[in-house]
Amino acid sequence: MGRDTTRLDSLNRPVSAYRPSFRLRDRYGDPFSNYTSVSPLFLKNPKSIGLELQIDTGMNYTISEKIGRLNFRPVTTMSFPEFNLQQDRLARKEYWQSRSRALDGE
Repeated sequence: MGRDTTRLDSLNRPVSAYRPSFRLRDRYGDPFSNYTSVSPLFLKNPKSIGLELQIDTGMNYTISEKIGRLNFRPVTTMSFPEFNLQQDRLARKEYWQSRSRALDGE
């Protein structure tokens, strides 16, 4: 008789030889300058994550995401021109998306 070549894990369950190639990507840092997916298949951040934006006297923005008092992601800092550029890009993107939706009849 042939030998069974099925591998078992620590709970004696069969281990599949197929491994998916998809890897979940989480962003590191603020939502303004890092990759965020717009796919509806990815979950959005829960409402318990708060975004704090503070500006200091040197016109530098400090961006932190917190759950309660605990930092959820690393705190990032950007200058006023960098923040202004990010906001400008976001406004342009939203404008063209709304124009596209209007042309599609939504």
